[in-house]
Amino acid sequence: MIEMKQLYFFLTCVETGSISKAAEILYTTQPNVSKVIRIMESQLGVTLFARKGRGIIPTPEGERVYQYAKSIIQKAEYLQTIINENDYNQINVVFTPSNHLATVFADYYNSHSDSPNKYSFREGGITEVITRVEERGSDLGFLYMQDRQMPSFQYLLDRKRLEYHEIRKGKLVVYIGPKNPYFQEDKITGEMLANLNFIRTDEDVYGIDAKLDNLSKDGRIRKRMENALLTNSDHVTMQLLTKTEFAMVSMFLESECIQDEHIRGIPIEGAGGVSFGYVKRKEEDLGQEARRFLEWVIERS
Repeated sequence: MIEMKQLYFFLTCVETGSISKAAEILYTTQPNVSKVIRIMESQLGVTLFARKGRGIIPTPEGERVYQYAKSIIQKAEYLQTIINENDYNQINVVFTPSNHLATVFADYYNSHSDSPNKYSFREGGITEVITRVEERGSDLGFLYMQDRQMPSFQYLLDRKRLEYHEIRKGKLVVYIGPKNPYFQEDKITGEMLANLNFIRTDEDVYGIDAKLDNLSKDGRIRKRMENALLTNSDHVTMQLLTKTEFAMVSMFLESECIQDEHIRGIPIEGAGGVSFGYVKRKEEDLGQEARRFLEWVIERS
């Protein structure tokens, strides 16, 4: 019998077009994903994928299985959502790392502490935000997106029947501390950017620090990003920014200044605009508590 886990693995492979990318999203290894797919093919008696370049595409049989599998997953998750909503007033939110949203949530909780709500707040890269909203793990996904990435991002959302709503615009900045040689500068050029050592919270293709290659002619920015120090710890990030020459690319909102006088956010010349907004499932209404929280975020952003 086909298990739900197999269907999740199969859907992720189809939608990413890559075994390795599916493994990243599913937080497992590439060999494990391949093994699950092989077992599923053996059980069904069909070949589900064919190679195409460096990726994979579903075979005609795989396409048919995909349609059935997606319907099964959606119905199962919708059933679980209904069951959960009968027990709690839930707020399920996922967001890319953000001091602003963490502060907004703390204020919201303090203002609604007498409400019998169940909260689920998770952080992750943009790919994880999209996946959790699509798979009903979260009702709302808050994220930051460079304007230059918006067309390809919108195409991805359309495929997954999601919609993006912009809350406000911001600018792309480099956060650095006094140990950085550019600490006193008023702007950061592409040439300066190519000389920095970076901190990254993830290696997401849609990450806010991606697609900056056009600011240098020799690919040095891309190489710097590929060799960046990776951490999902706010404490590590703050210590590195304060005490070392490391830098971090992020979005600047007036309401989202890093609360440390020793860290500066310096605009990146020629980087273009950045959008802050949220993702939700198309043609699906938010619950009362999720709507209330969304209104709270919009009013304070």
